[in-house]
Amino acid sequence: MIITVFDWDDTLMATTHVQTTGDTSYFNLLSESIRSCIDIAKKHGQVYIITNGQKEWFNLCLNFLPDCKDLLDEVIFISTVDNKFDYKTPLKEWKYKAFKRLIPFFSKRDKNNQIIAFGDAAHDRAAALHVKDILKGKVGYLNTFVKHIKLIESADFDSILKQQKIIRDIFYHLVDIKEDVDLSFQVEVVRSLEQGERINHLKNLLKEKVFIHNE
Repeated sequence: MIITVFDWDDTLMATTHVQTTGDTSYFNLLSESIRSCIDIAKKHGQVYIITNGQKEWFNLCLNFLPDCKDLLDEVIFISTVDNKFDYKTPLKEWKYKAFKRLIPFFSKRDKNNQIIAFGDAAHDRAAALHVKDILKGKVGYLNTFVKHIKLIESADFDSILKQQKIIRDIFYHLVDIKEDVDLSFQVEVVRSLEQGERINHLKNLLKEKVFIHNE
Protein backbone atom coordinates (compact mmCIF):
# COMPACT_ATOMS: atom_id res chain seq x y z
CA MET A 1 0.00 0.00 0.00
CA ILE A 2 1.39 3.36 -1.06
CA ILE A 3 -0.44 6.52 0.01
CA THR A 4 0.61 9.90 -1.35
CA VAL A 5 -0.39 13.03 0.56
CA PHE A 6 -0.29 16.51 -0.93
CA ASP A 7 -0.89 19.70 0.96
CA TRP A 8 -2.97 22.13 -1.11
CA ASP A 9 -2.00 25.76 -0.42
CA ASP A 10 1.50 26.61 -1.68
CA THR A 11 2.17 22.96 -2.49
CA LEU A 12 -0.19 22.29 -5.39
CA MET A 13 -2.10 25.57 -5.47
CA ALA A 14 -0.08 28.82 -5.75
CA THR A 15 -2.15 30.43 -3.01
CA THR A 16 0.31 33.03 -1.70
CA HIS A 17 1.16 34.16 -5.23
CA VAL A 18 -2.50 34.65 -6.13
CA GLN A 19 -3.38 36.39 -2.86
CA THR A 20 -0.44 38.80 -3.03
CA THR A 21 -0.44 39.58 -6.75
CA GLY A 22 -3.96 38.77 -7.97
CA ASP A 23 -2.26 37.19 -10.99
CA THR A 24 -4.20 34.27 -12.46
CA SER A 25 -2.72 34.41 -15.96
CA TYR A 26 -0.72 31.22 -15.48
CA PHE A 27 -3.54 29.05 -14.19
CA ASN A 28 -3.59 26.84 -17.30
CA LEU A 29 0.08 25.96 -16.74
CA LEU A 30 -0.57 25.33 -13.06
CA SER A 31 -3.61 23.21 -13.86
CA GLU A 32 -1.61 20.96 -16.18
CA SER A 33 1.18 20.67 -13.63
CA ILE A 34 -1.14 19.70 -10.77
CA ARG A 35 -2.88 17.16 -12.96
CA SER A 36 0.46 15.55 -13.89
CA CYS A 37 1.51 15.30 -10.23
CA ILE A 38 -1.77 13.64 -9.27
CA ASP A 39 -1.62 11.22 -12.21
CA ILE A 40 1.89 10.03 -11.36
CA ALA A 41 0.98 9.50 -7.71
CA LYS A 42 -2.22 7.63 -8.66
CA LYS A 43 -0.19 5.06 -10.59
CA HIS A 44 1.26 3.90 -7.27
CA GLY A 45 -1.74 4.01 -4.99
CA GLN A 46 -4.28 6.22 -3.23
CA VAL A 47 -3.85 9.99 -3.27
CA TYR A 48 -4.94 12.30 -0.47
CA ILE A 49 -5.09 16.07 -0.30
CA ILE A 50 -4.92 17.10 3.37
CA THR A 51 -5.22 20.81 3.98
CA ASN A 52 -5.92 23.31 6.73
CA GLY A 53 -7.94 25.25 4.18
CA GLN A 54 -11.68 24.97 3.67
CA LYS A 55 -13.31 22.79 1.05
CA GLU A 56 -15.14 25.87 -0.22
CA TRP A 57 -11.75 27.43 -1.07
CA PHE A 58 -10.59 24.20 -2.70
CA ASN A 59 -13.71 24.06 -4.89
CA LEU A 60 -13.27 27.72 -5.84
CA CYS A 61 -9.72 27.00 -6.98
CA LEU A 62 -10.88 24.09 -9.12
CA ASN A 63 -13.12 26.46 -11.07
CA PHE A 64 -9.96 28.12 -12.42
CA LEU A 65 -7.99 24.90 -13.00
CA PRO A 66 -9.52 23.28 -16.10
CA ASP A 67 -7.49 20.05 -15.90
CA CYS A 68 -8.53 19.51 -12.30
CA LYS A 69 -12.32 19.82 -12.53
CA ASP A 70 -12.88 16.20 -11.48
CA LEU A 71 -10.14 16.08 -8.85
CA LEU A 72 -12.57 15.39 -6.00
CA ASP A 73 -13.62 12.18 -7.79
CA GLU A 74 -10.03 10.96 -7.95
CA VAL A 75 -8.49 11.85 -4.59
CA ILE A 76 -9.57 11.72 -0.98
CA PHE A 77 -9.88 15.30 0.24
CA ILE A 78 -9.62 16.12 3.94
CA SER A 79 -10.06 19.63 5.27
CA THR A 80 -8.94 19.78 8.89
CA VAL A 81 -10.88 23.02 9.32
CA ASP A 82 -14.15 21.61 8.02
CA ASN A 83 -13.69 18.44 10.08
CA LYS A 84 -13.11 20.50 13.23
CA PHE A 85 -11.01 17.74 14.78
CA ASP A 86 -10.74 19.33 18.18
CA TYR A 87 -11.39 22.96 19.06
CA LYS A 88 -9.21 22.59 22.15
CA THR A 89 -6.03 21.81 20.21
CA PRO A 90 -3.99 24.22 18.07
CA LEU A 91 -4.72 24.29 14.35
CA LYS A 92 -1.32 22.79 13.52
CA GLU A 93 -2.19 19.64 15.48
CA TRP A 94 -5.26 19.04 13.32
CA LYS A 95 -2.93 17.78 10.60
CA TYR A 96 -1.59 15.21 13.05
CA LYS A 97 -5.09 13.87 13.48
CA ALA A 98 -5.74 13.84 9.73
CA PHE A 99 -2.51 11.94 9.03
CA LYS A 100 -3.34 9.41 11.77
CA ARG A 101 -6.42 8.47 9.74
CA LEU A 102 -4.08 6.83 7.24
CA ILE A 103 -2.64 4.26 9.66
CA PRO A 104 -5.53 1.71 9.58
CA PHE A 105 -5.14 1.32 5.80
CA PHE A 106 -1.77 -0.37 6.17
CA SER A 107 -1.44 -4.13 6.53
CA LYS A 108 1.27 -5.89 8.52
CA ARG A 109 1.48 -8.44 5.71
CA ASP A 110 2.32 -5.79 3.12
CA LYS A 111 6.08 -5.42 2.71
CA ASN A 112 5.79 -2.11 0.87
CA ASN A 113 3.77 0.22 3.07
CA GLN A 114 4.61 3.84 2.29
CA ILE A 115 3.34 7.32 3.03
CA ILE A 116 4.84 9.82 0.59
CA ALA A 117 3.98 13.35 1.67
CA PHE A 118 4.63 16.79 0.19
CA GLY A 119 4.00 20.08 1.98
CA ASP A 120 5.51 23.51 2.45
CA ALA A 121 4.74 24.12 6.12
CA ALA A 122 6.59 22.89 9.20
CA HIS A 123 3.41 21.28 10.53
CA ASP A 124 3.12 19.17 7.35
CA ARG A 125 6.52 17.67 8.11
CA ALA A 126 5.70 17.33 11.81
CA ALA A 127 2.48 15.44 11.03
CA ALA A 128 4.31 12.99 8.75
CA LEU A 129 7.03 12.38 11.33
CA HIS A 130 4.38 11.94 14.03
CA VAL A 131 2.77 9.13 12.01
CA LYS A 132 6.20 7.59 11.41
CA ASP A 133 6.84 7.48 15.17
CA ILE A 134 3.46 5.84 15.77
CA LEU A 135 4.02 3.20 13.09
CA LYS A 136 7.55 2.40 14.25
CA GLY A 137 6.13 1.72 17.70
CA LYS A 138 3.64 -0.83 16.38
CA VAL A 139 4.60 -4.48 16.14
CA GLY A 140 4.79 -5.67 12.54
CA TYR A 141 5.15 -2.30 10.84
CA LEU A 142 8.93 -2.23 10.44
CA ASN A 143 8.48 -2.31 6.65
CA THR A 144 6.34 0.82 6.67
CA PHE A 145 8.24 3.85 5.39
CA VAL A 146 7.31 7.52 5.76
CA LYS A 147 8.83 9.82 3.15
CA HIS A 148 8.36 13.54 3.52
CA ILE A 149 9.57 16.23 1.14
CA LYS A 150 9.34 19.74 2.56
CA LEU A 151 8.87 22.36 -0.12
CA ILE A 152 9.71 26.06 -0.08
CA GLU A 153 7.30 27.83 2.26
CA SER A 154 4.93 30.33 0.60
CA ALA A 155 6.78 29.95 -2.71
CA ASP A 156 6.23 32.23 -5.69
CA PHE A 157 4.47 30.94 -8.77
CA ASP A 158 7.61 30.06 -10.71
CA SER A 159 9.02 28.08 -7.78
CA ILE A 160 5.72 26.22 -7.35
CA LEU A 161 5.90 25.02 -10.96
CA LYS A 162 9.58 24.11 -10.66
CA GLN A 163 8.97 22.14 -7.48
CA GLN A 164 6.11 20.23 -9.05
CA LYS A 165 8.31 19.36 -12.02
CA ILE A 166 10.94 18.02 -9.66
CA ILE A 167 8.30 16.02 -7.76
CA ARG A 168 7.24 14.32 -10.98
CA ASP A 169 10.82 13.58 -12.00
CA ILE A 170 11.94 12.08 -8.69
CA PHE A 171 8.69 10.33 -7.70
CA TYR A 172 9.72 6.90 -8.99
CA HIS A 173 13.03 7.20 -7.15
CA LEU A 174 11.18 7.99 -3.94
CA VAL A 175 9.00 4.91 -4.32
CA ASP A 176 12.01 2.64 -4.83
CA ILE A 177 13.76 3.67 -1.60
CA LYS A 178 13.17 1.16 1.17
CA GLU A 179 13.67 3.44 4.14
CA ASP A 180 12.32 6.68 5.61
CA VAL A 181 13.03 9.96 3.83
CA ASP A 182 13.09 13.45 5.34
CA LEU A 183 14.28 15.85 2.67
CA SER A 184 13.90 19.61 2.20
CA PHE A 185 13.85 21.57 -1.04
CA GLN A 186 16.21 24.50 -0.64
CA VAL A 187 15.42 27.85 -2.20
CA GLU A 188 18.85 28.15 -3.80
CA VAL A 189 18.55 24.70 -5.36
CA VAL A 190 15.09 25.22 -6.80
CA ARG A 191 15.61 28.77 -8.04
CA SER A 192 19.24 29.01 -9.12
CA LEU A 193 20.14 25.72 -10.78
CA GLU A 194 19.03 24.77 -14.27
CA GLN A 195 16.20 22.24 -14.45
CA GLY A 196 18.42 19.27 -15.25
CA GLU A 197 20.86 20.21 -12.49
CA ARG A 198 18.05 20.53 -9.94
CA ILE A 199 16.70 17.10 -10.78
CA ASN A 200 20.13 15.45 -10.79
CA HIS A 201 20.98 17.13 -7.49
CA LEU A 202 17.94 15.68 -5.76
CA LYS A 203 18.30 12.28 -7.43
CA ASN A 204 21.85 12.15 -6.10
CA LEU A 205 20.64 13.04 -2.61
CA LEU A 206 18.15 10.19 -2.79
CA LYS A 207 20.70 7.79 -4.28
CA GLU A 208 23.27 8.70 -1.62
CA LYS A 209 20.59 8.46 1.06
CA VAL A 210 21.10 12.02 2.17
CA PHE A 211 17.74 12.46 3.85
CA ILE A 212 18.66 15.16 6.34
CA HIS A 213 16.09 17.89 6.79
CA ASN A 214 17.58 21.37 6.99
CA GLU A 215 15.71 23.57 9.43
